[in-house]
Amino acid sequence: MWIVTGTKDNLIELVSFKDTDGILPVGSYLTIIDSKNVKHILLVEKSYQKSLFEPSPLIVDAELPLLTQDQECKNIIFAKEIRQFPLRSDGLFSFIKPNNTARRTTQEEINEIFTSKEGYPVFLATNFLTQNSILQDDTDNQIYVKIPFDSLYLQTMICGQTGSGKTVAMKYMIERFLEHEKGAVLAINVKSIDLLTMDQPTKIEDKNLKKKTEEEWKTLGLKRNEAGEFSIFIPASKQKHKEGVTQKRVFPITLRTQDLEPNALLGVLQNITDRAAEALPSVFRYWKDRVRNETQNFRNFISWFKKHATKETNYMFPTISLAGEESEVPIHSGTCSAILRSLESARDFFDREGDDVVPIRVDHIMVQGNLSVIDLSNKDTIIFGAVLLRHLLSKIYESKAVKGQYSDLPVLIVIDEVHHFYGSGASVQALEELNAIARMGRSEKIGVIFASQNPEDLPNGLTSIVNTRIFFRSLENVSRKFDIKGFSFELSSLESGYAVMANVAMPQVKFVKFPISVMGVKS
Repeated sequence: MWIVTGTKDNLIELVSFKDTDGILPVGSYLTIIDSKNVKHILLVEKSYQKSLFEPSPLIVDAELPLLTQDQECKNIIFAKEIRQFPLRSDGLFSFIKPNNTARRTTQEEINEIFTSKEGYPVFLATNFLTQNSILQDDTDNQIYVKIPFDSLYLQTMICGQTGSGKTVAMKYMIERFLEHEKGAVLAINVKSIDLLTMDQPTKIEDKNLKKKTEEEWKTLGLKRNEAGEFSIFIPASKQKHKEGVTQKRVFPITLRTQDLEPNALLGVLQNITDRAAEALPSVFRYWKDRVRNETQNFRNFISWFKKHATKETNYMFPTISLAGEESEVPIHSGTCSAILRSLESARDFFDREGDDVVPIRVDHIMVQGNLSVIDLSNKDTIIFGAVLLRHLLSKIYESKAVKGQYSDLPVLIVIDEVHHFYGSGASVQALEELNAIARMGRSEKIGVIFASQNPEDLPNGLTSIVNTRIFFRSLENVSRKFDIKGFSFELSSLESGYAVMANVAMPQVKFVKFPISVMGVKS
């Protein structure tokens, strides 16, 4: 228990009762109930210990018997009020008066403060002496809050170093989204089998971690369910058996050139400036619409491009704009050579044949309750992934926003290590597409989670379209660059699973602990 002693710099000052044998850490919540039965909820911003009696050095040197009073300490707290309820009928707000008593806030009161009833639950957490812990009430119950699912449709950025809990958090958000929203999820896997075991129950070897995790699951009411629809798509040219992955869920895929969105072709370009790349989609559009071949495949497009990339043609290429206007555009000979090299490096990913090869389409992804993971962890598949991702995003946008299809189907897109796909040239065009999705995300229920180990790797402009930022353990300079204020600790000190959050729907929530997902984790 704590008692109000006054105010200082717009903060409420409190001191602990005699029987309070501990320091309440920063980030904790306190409840005061005043004489009018109004509840005041406080958020602790400063907390430290103060010794009531300081023995004289002479007494210490005399080696006199130790007095209990000489060891008495108090916990001094400064907290800001964040909510009062119920509101008074006269339009005024109540004072927090000296000598009012405070206790730790209960889960029921947290639910009254943060009114989201439908969301993915995360634990409220705190940090003291670079040690992290979940907040508890006076009966040792863990405290959690539900982050609204609607905030996912305002786009999310997750950052954190290897082992910080970033990928586990993504699995947890995917899991909760599928269970509650009954939507479709498209996820990009770039490391090992990180997202390829979501059909398998979580296994934790460490006994202490297992016990803590099971306690967290019990608090949140999480239970293992049978895996729903789950498909793993891997480029047909890079098939490789991976230990621990359910092989019946793996499908080799290819892209049909005739189905390819022209702007998606920008994904093959590496180390080419935006200006030089601008022409390629219009050139490709002309070839698709005007050049008729018996087999309209990627190799034919490369051959046609080569014919125009010559001195005889002055490196002039016919184009068709989005508006359908025809024209010609010159492309520098050096740029032509760079484009050709990029096209050649990607040709094996297109128009593959085989009874088991799936020509990937948007309707493979847009299935209720379905998790589709595109595995790009094998060597040399990132370029294909950049093309495929742009293609599918464009088709998802077109089907929902333009054609009005899948209007009742929420969609979550999870892009891990996003800089691999949007960090090269042509990022301007790519971000235009993502901006379009971000703008209509809430109305059409399309959410995108961008993830990266280092937020500084994210392409310029990407951070401007996200409304929720989640930082797990990161480099110390991240705090300064991304203006993370109000914390007495560095991001580099965070333990696995703990994160700093800035959520547009719940700005009061700052420091959280993500539970481990019930499926797909091996630790």
